[in-house]
Amino acid sequence: MILDILQYGHPLLREECSPVVHINKDLLSFLDDMQETLAQGGIGLAAPQVGRAIQMVTINIPPTDATTTWLEVDGRPATLAQIMPLNFINPVLHPFGRNVPYREGCLSITKVYADVLRRSCVKAILTLMDGRTVTIKCHGPPAVSYTHPTLPTIHAV
Repeated sequence: MILDILQYGHPLLREECSPVVHINKDLLSFLDDMQETLAQGGIGLAAPQVGRAIQMVTINIPPTDATTTWLEVDGRPATLAQIMPLNFINPVLHPFGRNVPYREGCLSITKVYADVLRRSCVKAILTLMDGRTVTIKCHGPPAVSYTHPTLPTIHAV
């Protein structure tokens, strides 16, 4: 089911979200709806953007993206095709590297694009939907994709 995306100004988008405690059928069904919604256009979607104040995100960067210069999962080289779509809960992010302007849009602020300064790299500790925890280090669009829906939306930064 395609979900309605909350728009800028909605108070839920500024709330600190609760960690996910249990992965169950209802949560996985909600994730399916989030993925279907994201497939309508976009790269990342956080649960608060579709009305649930929980720490859950789905990201789907096209595996053909050529601007990703490096990506590691648990210390081993990886490709976007190996990890996308990436669905996770309770992210812990450690952005690093220099500040770089990235042209970004947001599903909660339609038809607006702006250059936003983001760290060029991120170390992300993520719990996947099968309960495994992975550490991902990356540069470029994946780093932006982790920090964009996660920091401002889930952690209300």
